[in-house]
Amino acid sequence: MLNRFYSFKELEAIKAPLALLKQIDQNNKGLLSFVPLEKDKLDFLYLFKSKEPLNVDFNTTTTTYDSQLLYTYQQEEYFLYGWSKNGIHFLSSSPLLIENSIRNFNRTTTNKELVELFKKSPQKNLFIKASTNSWLTQKLRVGVRSHKNISSWIALETAGTNTSLNAHGISSVNDSIEHLLYLFKGQKPILHKASNYAPYTTESLWSFGVSDFELFDRQKDRYLGIKHQNDTLLNAVKEFAQIRFNDQNTHLVRGRYVDQLFDRYSTNPISYQGIEIKEFNPSALQKHLYPLLDLKQDRYSCMIDDVLLGASTQEALKTLISSFNTSANFNKSVAYHTMVNEFASESTINYVGQLSLAIHQLKSESKEVFGLQWVADKNYFHTHISLKELDSVQETTQIAPLFSVKLEAPIHVGPFVVTNHRTNAKELIVQDRNNQLYLIDQNGGILWKKQLNAPIQERIHQVDLYRNKRLQFAFTTENELLVLDRNGKKVEERSITFNDGNLSPLAVFDYDQSRQYRLVFAQGNSIYMLNNNAKKVTGFRFTSASAPLVKPAQHIRMNSTDYLVFQLADGSLKILNRRGDTRLPISNQFDFSTNDLYSYQGHFIFSDQQGNLHRINQQGTDTIERIFNPNHYFDIHQGEFVVLDENQLQFRDQVYNLPFGNYAGVMLIRSGNRIFITTTDKENHKIYVFDEALNLLEQFPVFGSSIAQVEDLNKDGVLELISLDGPDGILVYTGL
Repeated sequence: MLNRFYSFKELEAIKAPLALLKQIDQNNKGLLSFVPLEKDKLDFLYLFKSKEPLNVDFNTTTTTYDSQLLYTYQQEEYFLYGWSKNGIHFLSSSPLLIENSIRNFNRTTTNKELVELFKKSPQKNLFIKASTNSWLTQKLRVGVRSHKNISSWIALETAGTNTSLNAHGISSVNDSIEHLLYLFKGQKPILHKASNYAPYTTESLWSFGVSDFELFDRQKDRYLGIKHQNDTLLNAVKEFAQIRFNDQNTHLVRGRYVDQLFDRYSTNPISYQGIEIKEFNPSALQKHLYPLLDLKQDRYSCMIDDVLLGASTQEALKTLISSFNTSANFNKSVAYHTMVNEFASESTINYVGQLSLAIHQLKSESKEVFGLQWVADKNYFHTHISLKELDSVQETTQIAPLFSVKLEAPIHVGPFVVTNHRTNAKELIVQDRNNQLYLIDQNGGILWKKQLNAPIQERIHQVDLYRNKRLQFAFTTENELLVLDRNGKKVEERSITFNDGNLSPLAVFDYDQSRQYRLVFAQGNSIYMLNNNAKKVTGFRFTSASAPLVKPAQHIRMNSTDYLVFQLADGSLKILNRRGDTRLPISNQFDFSTNDLYSYQGHFIFSDQQGNLHRINQQGTDTIERIFNPNHYFDIHQGEFVVLDENQLQFRDQVYNLPFGNYAGVMLIRSGNRIFITTTDKENHKIYVFDEALNLLEQFPVFGSSIAQVEDLNKDGVLELISLDGPDGILVYTGL
């Protein structure tokens, strides 16, 4: 795993010369140092003791410098430069370093602090110069940014395997106020709690602990060279942190009086899951926490326990609140548990997260976690660094908020899960009551917004009208059949305006999965069936109904026979063939419920508003069973039948009595070999998810305002749960 650090661009030019060192036949221990002689480039100097002369099987030439014999070793186009003196051999990627060694051989030029550190350290230590704008420390991001000076020197004893790299040692801090760690000099280590409030999906967490905030604040102002201004409310602060998730930074301040800071700097509260979110002015806190945290963009805040949380958006705070309320916090994640055993229980500075978010130029891998910890002591800081694969910890299922999206107005229809035909990723499309249409990616980012002239009629479909594997969005409004391309642009030649309006929701049939679509909708009593070119299908004869449609038309196939089903407002049920002729004559009229009509066990199944279940066979005979209360829902999927009758959930031979409430419906979902059953209590904003034995899944119910959908948005094998978040938001959980 040590090879991961060869990604630094400064090492590119010396990878090959370093490889030549391995070919030298010697078993002695040596000292390898890296020196930045040029910008963005390192050279190395390697020295070791040996009574034997160097035995190097390379092309060798010699020159002299200051009366000393200097060797040049060449293999192909790569070079090493060498010199020997008094049984000490020097090898380098640069002749300049050899010349410097010759000039300084009998001089004492080594930093005294490094000499003392070297004497106290094990022989296999790594020493890092962490001051005077060191090339390596500049790549380390501590908190919000990199810093020129971290400490004087860092000495680390390293140990590595194929799956882990660990380094433990000390960082020395002299009396210079230029070192970042000087800010924490004199502090006692504390127990950090930020991971209890960071969401399960946290990408990186920097937490800073202080036993004496006023001392930290004073030393921080000296470090910045500004006049110290004390705020007594902050003196009780014990911890502050930067929490990154969904590519955004949020912030945490924990202490005894932070609720008074919340009241002082926050206004205009709204309530979310029982917690107030307020508009926030971060300027007062900013001057006390920068340069470790940057709160300038924080516009909202909330309080949980003795913790003040700040973020640039309400949606970020809603994710933090939802995570806390569902106990889906970072301290339960595999990444955190992988790293926590490498750390001291009480510390000063902690980092846990992705490698690339802590060190520039190094790439993160999906199954690993990086950790860094400093623990303050008298005149130095214990230092722990670790990069580990996650396989060492058994991953458990954890339901966690993934993202929350707030729209500009309450939601009218959606969200619907759609496919990005370019990447095959899943996305969400939704319209608000201001008739604005949104396309949202799998991470909660709004890809585009499009202003429409009217509300969408109930449903949005994805179609491939050109049969080229490029998908469009198709739907009706009050007076238009609209087709939009992937970018939200209107496809003019496939869209139609109807001057008299009164269009019904669109249905889309694809009889043989050949993408030869039938677009079916009504205008009042008139029935339209159009083809891929938005032209009327010739030969379809059901062009006028006795009443408007109460639901979109349906295509059902039973025993290789196609049926087109139309439910009309006068109670009529029309079951036709593909030409629009009557296939099953139904003379009865029905008071249709809000539930859909399904095919089940060779029958057409639907219910009426009185709670009767109707089963119509393929000869047109209607069998009626009074099995429901008027307030009932059911769903049929792949031969499975689930019922929610008032508060009683029924599946197969199992019954589950839910708390009394106002439920939004019931949905049966099959994913692979797993079955989920979900319903939502709209009044109490609770989503319930059950397995096929009607066992309520762990962590449920969770917060949500609508019947939930289940989909693998990220195509990572983990299912997401999609629900409304109040009237104008979308809330997505992951981990199902």
